Parts: sequence; C-alpha cells; structure tokens
Amino acid sequence: QLELYEEISKMTKNIVLVNFSGSPVNLEFAKDCRAILQMYLAGQDSGKACVELLVGNKNPCGHLAETWPLENKYILPSDEVNVDYKEGCLVGYRWYATKKIPVQYEFGFGLSYTQFKYSNLLIKKEKNDSGKDFFIVKCEVKNVGKVFGGEVVQLYIKNPPQNDASDFGSPSLVRPAIELAAFKKVFLKPQEKIEVVFEIDEKCFSVFSVEDNNFVLVEGNYEICVASSVFDLHLSSPVRIEGTRNCGAGNSGAENNSAEYSSAENNSASGDRCTLSNKLTHDRCISHDRKNVFGIVKVHKKGEFTKSDSLGLMAKESFLV
Repeated sequence: QLELYEEISKMTKNIVLVNFSGSPVNLEFAKDCRAILQMYLAGQDSGKACVELLVGNKNPCGHLAETWPLENKYILPSDEVNVDYKEGCLVGYRWYATKKIPVQYEFGFGLSYTQFKYSNLLIKKEKNDSGKDFFIVKCEVKNVGKVFGGEVVQLYIKNPPQNDASDFGSPSLVRPAIELAAFKKVFLKPQEKIEVVFEIDEKCFSVFSVEDNNFVLVEGNYEICVASSVFDLHLSSPVRIEGTRNCGAGNSGAENNSAEYSSAENNSASGDRCTLSNKLTHDRCISHDRKNVFGIVKVHKKGEFTKSDSLGLMAKESFLV
C-alpha cells in the first residue's frame, strides 16, 4: 500500500487518503496529500458512510479522543513483554502537553467541510447553595462556512506552574500543565451563531492529596481556555483561585479576582477553523529537545525493584519469582 501511494504521489498531489484503523498509525508518509479521512473501525456498513463523506453528502465533524504520536521514540519506553505505566497522572494528552512533545495530531483535533469562529468569552463566578464557588463560562461559536456542520467546543484549564511538577517522585500535588474540563458538540447551519455555556466547579481546581487522604483545592493563578483541540486554544482568560493548598511556583502576584472576567475575541493565531487542509506533523509540532524527552524516567537497576516494576521484570532478574 505504501509503495502504491508513493507511485501515485509521483503523478499527482491531488490525493485524499482514507485510513481505517482502530488506533493511531504513522501517517507522515501522507503529509503532502490534500486530505485525510480517518474512519477508525466503523463497522460493516462503513463503506456506504465513507462514500457519503467523500462526495460531500455528509460532513465529517469528529474530533480525536486520543493523541496520535509523531514517532515511537515519543512513546513511554517498553520492552517486548512489559509496558511500564510510569507517567503517573500525565496520562494521554496530558503527557504530551506537559512535556511539550511534538505529535502528529493532538487530542481533540478534527476538521470538517466548514469553518467555525469563536468570540465573546465571558467568565462569571457564582456561589452554589452550599456557598462554594463555581464558574459560568460562555462563548459564541459561529459557522462562517457554506455548509451545515458540527463543532466540538472544548473547555480546558491551564494549571499554575509547579516546581518540578512533572518529575516522578516530586511533591504529591503533581498536575498536568493543561486539562480538559468539559466539552459540548454543537451543530450549526451556515452563518448561524450559538452561545455555548459551561459550568465548572472547584473540582476542576482540586487534586487528591495523599497526606490529606482527600481532594484539596489548590491555590493559584489558572487560565480558562475555550478551544477546538488541546493545542488550538481560541479564547482564554485568567482566574485566581484561593485554595487550601499551594502548588509551588507561579502563585504570587495580584491577578484579576473580580466576579467577572472577559477576554479578547481571539487569543490564538487563527480564530477560524480551516477545512480540508492537511495540517500534519512539523508545522503543528511544539519545539522540544528530542534527546531529553524521557530524561525524567528513572533508570532501573538490575536486581533492585520498586512498586512500579512489573512481575515480568522481577521474574527475569529474581530467583524468588
């Protein structure tokens, strides 16, 4: 199949690649094609659905629920038998975003045959019946294209910076740099605009503390972002949380602590969602020192085991297993 693609690409660049797979695969070979349609494993009638999408009778409006890694070297190390889950709370997209690792396609990414524009972010702090704070987050999303389509509006929270927060074995309040807090899918006719409303409470700013054996509200300067993927943030506004625990660095200094916040209409490089262009690999990557991607993984010493080591590894090196 790859050889066939290479021969076709020599004759024309007007190529649409349709990929059927149950998990991420390396698509860098197709970085010059005009579009990629990812069908996953859609079932026995997927051929008909694929045709409907390709000819434009239906609009593909899905967004990725997983990260597509750029290369195997950016995946946590494993051997032929064992996979060591040492990333802690940095599961999935949290690992790539926190460690600034380049990817093929990021969590939440997805294009369609139309375009969407985000504007008018408004964040208001309220109190519930128990006297606890929660935030109402509003924004407007407009279909600025020419066809009916759906958009997955994603709400992320950027956590305050931490001292050595991403190192394994560091303080117990380790958190990712950014986390998904909520999402909604909206369907809009051409030129139609809708107000999308989210409500988030203090759970989004809390983390489980081993010392307290409970969730604790972490004090700090956060950023609430509205986005179409974890890397494509359109609107954002800072908020200050007064909590019971301090996360480390980056929490000093006055911030806007009023009951209502607003932001500029567009806080990203592009407020409009582009259509079938194939934004792949390098131009979507975040710069990173490839040699140090896994520099924080503790090196295993033969014969010495921790609770993170698998039984398979112990069996290889111990006479007792």
